[in-house]
Parts: sequence; structure tokens; C-alpha cells
Amino acid sequence: MSFRLRVQGPRACFPRPEFRRDQISYDVIPPFVARAIFNAIYCRSAMRWHIDAIQVLNPIRFIEERSPNRRLLLAEPHYLIDGHFSVKANANAAQFTKMFLRNARRKQYAATPFLGMPEYSAEIDLIEEEDDLVAPLNMHPGSLDLGWLALDLEEGARPNMQYFRAIMEDGRISVPPLGSNALAC
Repeated sequence: MSFRLRVQGPRACFPRPEFRRDQISYDVIPPFVARAIFNAIYCRSAMRWHIDAIQVLNPIRFIEERSPNRRLLLAEPHYLIDGHFSVKANANAAQFTKMFLRNARRKQYAATPFLGMPEYSAEIDLIEEEDDLVAPLNMHPGSLDLGWLALDLEEGARPNMQYFRAIMEDGRISVPPLGSNALAC
């Protein structure tokens, strides 16, 4: 079963690893951060969230914040995030679905969801039917190459961050599954 969340906030910072001193944000929410938002709502050791797609609803705008180091933030990020979970053997997927939906509807989270960094809180709405969603304007018509985007940690004895080439088509980024040939470490 797939779930859809509307995630937004006044500011966000998803620091790119290539900038060590300054905190320069990715253009959009990386899938591993989106997965952390699903985890904040509901997660158990017998389940793993997977992000399927990210829809960018607001224009991508940056603002600069001065602190001891420079921070390049996203202004008014707003996304629709589609995700699903997989379960280990003998796990009760129906119970996990029930608990996730209950927590998401009540906005009772296991952890505080944030947009990249703890000081940038996330506002989350569960989208259960298309009627719940005001049709978003396409702020990003056409195709846009966003470069390499951090996907998630590869599971195993030596976990590595995997990256994929993020291409936004009409505001939507399709996220490849872990282990896909489209990924780089």
C-alpha cells in the first residue's frame, strides 16, 4: 500500500555533503530525509520505508542565513511525498498500516519531524483521497536536471550512502529503489 504526505514549512536545509564548512541545501528534499519523516510518524524494526516519488509544489527559492558559517536555505518548501513500507518475515503489515494511519491522522508522531535540520519544523498532512488535495499548480513545467541527490543508506555490513541523478519532470521526481542500476555510491 502506498501513502501520500503533504510536507511543508517556512524554511528547510538539506545540507549537501560536498560543502563541509557551509551548509548549502540541496534544491529539494532528499529521499532519505523524506523517509525520516515517515519514520517520525510510525516505524518499527520489522519495517522499512521506501520513497517512490517527490512532487515539488512551490518554486525552488534559496535564502541565505548568516551564522558562524554560511547557510543557504530553501524558502517555503512544499512537497507531496509518496512512500510505502516493506516488512520482514512474520511482521504484521496490516497492523503497521493501521498504526501509521492513526498517528498520521491524529498528528501524534513518534519523533518530531523536521526539514533537514531540527530547527526547521515540518508541517505534515496525510492525503488519503485526491479530494483532500487542492490541485497544485505546476510550478516546474518541463524537465530539470537537479544533479546527484542522496537517496539512502545501502543496508549491509558497511552501509554506504547511495545517490541517483534526480530529474524533475513537470515537478515530479521518480525515486529509484535501493539496489537499482541507476544508483551510484
